[in-house]
Amino acid sequence: MVSHQIEVFSNNEKLLFFSIAPTGPPTEVFANATSSRSLSLSWSPPIQELRNGIIRNYFISVTSGANTITRNISSVQTMIYIAGLQPYTTYNCTIQAGTIQLGPSSSVFTVNTPQDGKNRRENNWHI
Repeated sequence: MVSHQIEVFSNNEKLLFFSIAPTGPPTEVFANATSSRSLSLSWSPPIQELRNGIIRNYFISVTSGANTITRNISSVQTMIYIAGLQPYTTYNCTIQAGTIQLGPSSSVFTVNTPQDGKNRRENNWHI
């Protein structure tokens, strides 16, 4: 576990604050292939007791074979669309929350983009 010490001086008194990475992953993760070339991901922050500070960002990883797309987004956002994907391809996705450092990844979830010209709504995953 990595922690960082922040020193704040107030009225000649030294106050110490510690912040550590979240110890829990994002929750309520939902993934959906929105077209043959895109997917959407949505999630909720880690449970309060495992945040260990203010969630400042989320790191999203979408991988297929040797190709990986990553996004680092603000903590206000809990949904993202990823475009530029290949049709009829399997993608493995994870999400991590960060305070001063990233916490553990969500479970890996798989999204299959449909063939061009097909819209497959049954490809929804919820963890």
